[in-house]
Amino acid sequence: MPGDARSDAPKDAGTAAGVSRGPAGHREFPCFDGLRAIAALSVLLVHTSFPSGFTARSHFWGHYTARLEIGVSVFFLISGFLLYRPFVAAHLGERPGPAVRPYLKRRFLRIVPAYWVAMFFAAFVLHTVDRPVHGWGIPIYFGFLQIYFRNYALHGISAAWTLCVEMSFYLFLPLYAGGVAWWAGRRPVQTRLRCEVLALIGLVVVSIVWKAIVFAHPSGQQTGAATWLPAQLDQFAVGMALAVASVWWSEHRREPAVLTRGWIPVVSWLLALCAFWAVSTQAGLPLLPIWTASFRQILVRQWLYVAFALFLLIPAVFGPQDRSPVRRVLRSRPVVGIGLVSYGIYLWHETFITEVLGWTHRPLFTTSFLTLTLAAGGLALVTAVASYLVIEQPFQRLGRRRSVPAPARASHDFRPSLPLTGGNSNGGPVPAALPPE
Repeated sequence: MPGDARSDAPKDAGTAAGVSRGPAGHREFPCFDGLRAIAALSVLLVHTSFPSGFTARSHFWGHYTARLEIGVSVFFLISGFLLYRPFVAAHLGERPGPAVRPYLKRRFLRIVPAYWVAMFFAAFVLHTVDRPVHGWGIPIYFGFLQIYFRNYALHGISAAWTLCVEMSFYLFLPLYAGGVAWWAGRRPVQTRLRCEVLALIGLVVVSIVWKAIVFAHPSGQQTGAATWLPAQLDQFAVGMALAVASVWWSEHRREPAVLTRGWIPVVSWLLALCAFWAVSTQAGLPLLPIWTASFRQILVRQWLYVAFALFLLIPAVFGPQDRSPVRRVLRSRPVVGIGLVSYGIYLWHETFITEVLGWTHRPLFTTSFLTLTLAAGGLALVTAVASYLVIEQPFQRLGRRRSVPAPARASHDFRPSLPLTGGNSNGGPVPAALPPE
């Protein structure tokens, strides 16, 4: 699932409010599971509203349900923030960078086993994928490569195109962080901060240029390049920018007082709703899930999606995390519970949508939206809980397992390291009570 990056930003066990003034790479963000729940439910709803016919039938709500794919942007910003924060904390703090080998091991074990199980059941047990998986399709689907092949893109588990992008980002991030650190060198911390900001602006520019090329002609969109990592880099870059600001204000400067005000979370979420309203009703986007877009349309859509995700995340990143109704909702037990199993919901909901549509024997676009959502969502939730307990948690524990620690390095250069031992991505020990990844 996009944005599922728990292990690489470990919590500080002694910080009840999630505003630790300790090492920046170890700050707690207790509202993020709530954000994952919101994003996962929005993706579920966009995938039940269209095949049930609700999006087309409802002249008012259909414009909003068609844009609930916006949850993917929330996942991308979460990934950019949580995964890049340990890297930038080490860079600005002149500490050794996160160890790449354990980082990649945790990313692999967090994403791959649960996906492989879901893909196996969808393809070979329940037969809910729209075309058979055999021959070259097996390594392509199970290797997160479908977006790079025109005949395989958006097939298999179609929502897994975002996982292909995430896997690309996981591999790209250590290279990017090492490049920025090499560029900044041992310069003063203010200069290193400027290098971070300029590099992120560069990512946004690259992404915009990529989209301009791809969307310059309709045939460019048919290659699948519109879904590749370069097309999404601007979204990840905004999450990474939040990470830079979070590290800077928690370790090098005091957080702006305005971000601690009690009204900030409510205003921030109201601005998120405004962005959602604008992209749903004012951007002139069609209700179809797949359509040929112009460069202007795709840019307006993507940046309104980014604005929504950004304003949704701000209360979970800045300010006292135990105050305001917004944060209390995000930290409530039911919401956190859904967030913890959100990856399983993301993986399984389309399979059960197909199953429920088959059980009802109703023509496409004539099923009850409420019935389809409750049935498919309930089955996906139960399966997600089982996946979390039986597959995800055991592999997460394996990813956090460490061997005997190696001697500490004396160097203070920031460079991704490849130690023989494990450890967390911040180069420090893994707390015994570290929450699941």
